[in-house]
Amino acid sequence: MATPQEDHESIARRVGAANLQAIRASTGLSQAQFAAAIGLSDRALRRYERGERELP
Repeated sequence: MATPQEDHESIARRVGAANLQAIRASTGLSQAQFAAAIGLSDRALRRYERGERELP
């Protein structure tokens, strides 16, 4: 079972990922285009959008 801290971190990652996806969608850019525009690799952006990595 997850600790309350782990639950909060998981929620924060999902919210951050959803916000990042919404921002990208509002630009009309593909993941590759958006990643290049903000200085990330495609792979890093995908991980942020899936909530696998925490946004800095």
